[in-house]
Amino acid sequence: MGKLDRTEILELTRWNTPSIYNGWEKLTKRDRLECNQNYEEITDFSPQLGTVGGYAITMQYACSDKEAQAANSGNMAEFLRYVASVPGPKIVLTQDLDAPNFKGAYFGEVMSYVYAALDVVGGISDGNVRDVSESEKVGFKMLGRRYCVGHAYCYAVRWGVSLNMYGTTINPGDLVFADKYGFLAIPEYEQEGLLDATRFLDTSELISVTRAAADAKQKGISESVEDIIRSYAVQRERNAGYKLPR
Repeated sequence: MGKLDRTEILELTRWNTPSIYNGWEKLTKRDRLECNQNYEEITDFSPQLGTVGGYAITMQYACSDKEAQAANSGNMAEFLRYVASVPGPKIVLTQDLDAPNFKGAYFGEVMSYVYAALDVVGGISDGNVRDVSESEKVGFKMLGRRYCVGHAYCYAVRWGVSLNMYGTTINPGDLVFADKYGFLAIPEYEQEGLLDATRFLDTSELISVTRAAADAKQKGISESVEDIIRSYAVQRERNAGYKLPR
């Protein structure tokens, strides 16, 4: 059991989240329906930035109470110190306690610049985001439910806690990957071997089913479909023989 290093995470971001999911599926002892992925609709507001990956920093915030923001004015500084203390790369995941009546956005231009300086590659909110174009200038990806204009009375409430958002649970330290398809969070005990498994499954698809489908243009439909069906059997047999490198 072990966490992945920066180089391994960076290599994994060459694939999209469905491909990384396939690698996770090969490694996990859990049922595939237990994957910690978003089960509710989410929007990647910067799909052109591709896949990002990092360790989860979790935080709950609120935007609707002016007095509470004033009373907790020191929380943001403490939270940023906490973010800085965690090795990167990192993704900040935030839960809006005002849901479903979202009043403002936590992620915006200023916070994206701050987070980029703290080795944070993206932010996932279960509420609003703003200043997306400006955030893209520093390569900071945002995912959330929708755009909004203001930040209202936004302040950090608590951090380093488990979050329940988008129909799943994210814990601090989970390895998170996110792109236009959504996100998945992988606990530490399922991280070892993820890069090798993802690479193996991707190659397996390319040399079997994908190749058979590409060759179909040179053959008739009846012959091609039989080749494709046989390629699925070859792929299943190859995948079944996969063993985690020691």
